[in-house]
Amino acid sequence: MPGATPEQQANALIDFAERDGQRLGNGERRLIVDYANVIRDYHKVADLINELCEDGYELQHGGVDIAVKMRVEREIAEAPPILLDPDAEPLVTVIWSESTDLRDGEQLPLSQADVVFKALDDAMRDKLFHGDGCDDARWAKIHNLQQAAKTMNFLTEHGIDAYPDLESRVAEISAASEEAAAALKTAERRLGEMAVLIKNVTTYKQTRPVAVEYRRAADKARFRQEHESALILYEAAGRALREGGVTKLPDLATLKAEYARLSEEKERLYARYGEVKKELKEYGIIKQNVDGILQVTPRQQERKQEL
Repeated sequence: MPGATPEQQANALIDFAERDGQRLGNGERRLIVDYANVIRDYHKVADLINELCEDGYELQHGGVDIAVKMRVEREIAEAPPILLDPDAEPLVTVIWSESTDLRDGEQLPLSQADVVFKALDDAMRDKLFHGDGCDDARWAKIHNLQQAAKTMNFLTEHGIDAYPDLESRVAEISAASEEAAAALKTAERRLGEMAVLIKNVTTYKQTRPVAVEYRRAADKARFRQEHESALILYEAAGRALREGGVTKLPDLATLKAEYARLSEEKERLYARYGEVKKELKEYGIIKQNVDGILQVTPRQQERKQEL
């Protein structure tokens, strides 16, 4: 994980894979560590660990499978130099694939490779679940290991070097989410108040001429009977304005312009709240994954301090 050496990160993945009882030999462990030191792609490291765990070759035959060892060492030798530019998108090299959509040696940007590999993973899952030889447990092990690798890549990309850093980041995003939610509620409440104010001002202005005529009418009872609806609306609007602390009738055009501005602000706040909420969910899943990884060995507190 970030802040730890590639060897420590590879060992964390090995521990995670061996949690279900699958074991690796010392030679296989050294091969995985050498691979991780050069490749720095935890999806590939996870795939290699899963392959070696499933084969169990060294524990059965006393040595690393020579074919696997030669393949991995060739990939190590042919690996491009590690990118030093933190802003440059890493490239993923396809060493071998059964898919007709990929060519051996083909290089893809990491973002594009993630999409391609996810599609291949989904296809493999469907094959395992619905094809001959269905093995839900095997798929679960593969999926869990891949999730651990994705978690490590996420932490590396976001510069999270230790477990307290992750906790701090989650707390920071949680606070931002609460702040965004509060701002959104304030904007919505203000818009509601302004909508009522605009309605009352509009009603008051529209019915005021009737009220003026009513004051001048010689037969007020008859006039009121004939215009009762308008007078009731006028009196209700005036009462609401007074109760709202309005002593001078505000300009209606100005109110509508302010309402439009606040509506735009509400849309911006809503978008911001959605972004923060999504980010909080993403970090929550990552933290859950990290907690799961740290539970595979008794050295949990040590791992939490150095991911």
